[in-house]
Amino acid sequence: TTYDVPSICQLVHICWEGSRRGPVHTSVATINVDEKYPVKDLLATLREQKAVYDIDSYRKLGKNQFRISLFHNVSYENLEKLTRIISQAIENC
Repeated sequence: TTYDVPSICQLVHICWEGSRRGPVHTSVATINVDEKYPVKDLLATLREQKAVYDIDSYRKLGKNQFRISLFHNVSYENLEKLTRIISQAIENC
């Protein structure tokens, strides 16, 4: 499924909440992005700006997606900031 920019934060919030329910409290959200927004270019720009690191997709899958770790020490506030940065990068393509 490919998600629109406004729903990225909502999707990550749902994944984040779900990751808190299990005994280990770890999860990873993968967000597929429409092909008209090349994630490789977005990631390169975000790295150059020193804004975001290490949210690349799984290399073997070759999909146009972000991979976001939702470990127990990741706060929802930080996920909100991250999704705003991603949304802004996509909107500025």
